[in-house]
Amino acid sequence: MAYVSLSVSQAVALCIGSWILWRVLKARFASSPLDNIRGPPPESFAAGNYGQLYHRQGWDFHKRLWAKYGSVAKVHAVFGAPCLYIYDPATLNHLLLSDATAIEQSSFIAATYRLLLGPGLMSSRGDHHRRQRKTLNPVFSPRNLKGMLPLFYSVIHQLQDAMQKQLRSGAKELDILQWTNRGALEVMGQAGLGYSFDSFVENPSNDFARALKELFPAMQQIGFVRQLTPLFMKLGPRGFRRRLAELVSRPWKAARDLLRVVDTLDRKSREILDTRRRLLKQGDGILAGQEGEGRDLMTCLRDQANDQAAEEDKLTDEEILGQVASFVLAGSDTSGITLAQILQYLAERPDVQDKLRQEIADARTGGDLSYEELMKLPYVDAVVKETLRLNPPATQVSRQLCKDVVAPVSSPIVGKDGRLMKEIVIPKGTMVFIGVLASNVNPAVWGEDAAEWKPERWVAPPPSSLVAAHIPGVYASLMTFVGGNRTCIGLKFAEMELKAMLSVLLDAFSFSTAGKDIVWNLATVRYPTVGMDGMKPELPLVVTAEEQSLIGISIDESSGLHPDRGPFLGAVVLSRP
Repeated sequence: MAYVSLSVSQAVALCIGSWILWRVLKARFASSPLDNIRGPPPESFAAGNYGQLYHRQGWDFHKRLWAKYGSVAKVHAVFGAPCLYIYDPATLNHLLLSDATAIEQSSFIAATYRLLLGPGLMSSRGDHHRRQRKTLNPVFSPRNLKGMLPLFYSVIHQLQDAMQKQLRSGAKELDILQWTNRGALEVMGQAGLGYSFDSFVENPSNDFARALKELFPAMQQIGFVRQLTPLFMKLGPRGFRRRLAELVSRPWKAARDLLRVVDTLDRKSREILDTRRRLLKQGDGILAGQEGEGRDLMTCLRDQANDQAAEEDKLTDEEILGQVASFVLAGSDTSGITLAQILQYLAERPDVQDKLRQEIADARTGGDLSYEELMKLPYVDAVVKETLRLNPPATQVSRQLCKDVVAPVSSPIVGKDGRLMKEIVIPKGTMVFIGVLASNVNPAVWGEDAAEWKPERWVAPPPSSLVAAHIPGVYASLMTFVGGNRTCIGLKFAEMELKAMLSVLLDAFSFSTAGKDIVWNLATVRYPTVGMDGMKPELPLVVTAEEQSLIGISIDESSGLHPDRGPFLGAVVLSRP
């Protein structure tokens, strides 16, 4: 008998080829309950509609999808696999709330995050996700967040000082996105990890921060191969997969770049966690204040939530490690982008900017606003909510059905055969794209002015159509933070951060347009460029220092960099004259 000897690369190629053939045959010949649902034809059989759904200027495709096919449409994944694009409130309510076990993070997305970031909240599914979430929920409690607010203000005032140094000679055009991203990253570093990414003295050069910025572009560069992540995760133990990745990356620069980024994130995450443990054992690195308050998220997780969790719910060291990059990745770019968008709106609408600044000034009784004062400002709240409604960082999110589901629709839809359908059958395994933006701007729910940025809508009673829709979003009837068992766990952290940023920056600066064509690009997290063909994420605005902003702030020396601590933080004490 003759035996065929295959090299590792040949064996991998054979596995990949077999998987592709199976997907092609399944998509081409298998029937589906989704066949009667209308939707756009795939752009190509291999790519489906992915190129249209995720094109950086794919806004028109999304709008045509909503207008022509309504709130439930069939789209296609790779190799023609049928998927659904949904923003129907009744359908979303059923999928996200009626049965917590019906829908999950897609296996492809979960496997990708596990490969890149480790076994954190973003990469876990099913019982693993529920267990991690149960342990992490107390970390984001209002009590903990309230205790972190002085730390937020400390970082924001450092950001303010750094921006003011740019304006010594008067008003100046600044790339506001650079500053909001730096501020959001440092807030997440200090309040999330007890770690400093950026001193605001010069352009940051932190390896961890740079790797986070490079992660999504590096993923984009490997293209279709990303779809093979679940298959790759099944190819033997971790050591074997590592050798295989190194073998594949030798002739392929894009793969080498991604491997370098992942290695940096893993190495720096371990350094951050190891140093944090050492400092905490020494009784150092905890903010001054009442016991149990004012501590970063990672400290709360290790010292409070994990210790108090039932034995079966405790997170392993690897799971805690997996939260490090996950916290920063999920919480920095999204807040930085949203704050930049708010400031652009305020630059374009000086009347709203003046009204917002006046509300903040009226509430200020000396020093920074307290947690209670900050969170009850009605117009600040309206501006934040309206911006998150019209500009969710993620235009859509993907989920996957864990079982066969029969879901209702708000009003009957017309099938391809002309029949009215009052419910839809969605088979197990189906990928579902939740239309976050589509839901947030649905005129049937929000009214004919749904596409307009109008903060005033949040200080008036909600329209009856919105009340009747029962949107399953966890925040203000918006799908921005999604809903159900995979609701964004850090939404209150993000809300407090945005409001604290506005309370300080509007006291310090006024913002006006720079006369440049700002274009927002669709991506995993949307981003602005100058012009449609611009490649650099940026948002230039003219910034002017406000006279009344010259309020001093002294930070105890122990809050700065310490030769024995590196970038980690000691006790922070705020004082204002």
